[in-house]
Amino acid sequence: MKEPFDIKKFLHGAFSLTDQELWGKITNIANIRVILVILVGLALFYGVAFWQGKKSKPVTIDCPKMEGFKATVPCPYSQGDKHDIEIVNGRMTFDGTVIKEKNLPALKPYGIQFKPFVFAGVGTGNGQSSNELGAGASAAKFYRVDLNGYLTDKGFYGGIGYRVTDNCHVVGGYGKDYKNLNERVSVGLKWGF
Repeated sequence: MKEPFDIKKFLHGAFSLTDQELWGKITNIANIRVILVILVGLALFYGVAFWQGKKSKPVTIDCPKMEGFKATVPCPYSQGDKHDIEIVNGRMTFDGTVIKEKNLPALKPYGIQFKPFVFAGVGTGNGQSSNELGAGASAAKFYRVDLNGYLTDKGFYGGIGYRVTDNCHVVGGYGKDYKNLNERVSVGLKWGF
């Protein structure tokens, strides 16, 4: 026999957070699974909202000497067009519109890129280690981590790098040597140019 819906029981169950008997009833595995799915859904919703909010955040310039800066610059794509750039209260405007992070690809913390670099490090393979020098390019970035492909005097590699300073990254890679295509691993530093 089905129990009829009762609004008093529903409200009591929904809003009595201190009732230990009701908390004990939700410990079966089905309810915990439902709760976990709801929590993951809420976390994803919050993460997407947070990310969209960061993209829509105005660019702020924390430099007191730049306050009140105004300039009129020519447009490189058409003759005679000029644009006004102004910094007021730490916010940069372009023709009266506040510039946001999503409008400037260089400020994005992620994306596809092509940035050449030089590499110096140590590689090991086939039981032998040696110093290696080479060059390569970064293909993608995600905050401080980037995806790299590079050639050295001993082999070719694919790997990841971690930005330590603006122009220096720690890089680790896995690849093959030129002679016998044996597996190699390298660790080193890269510098952009």
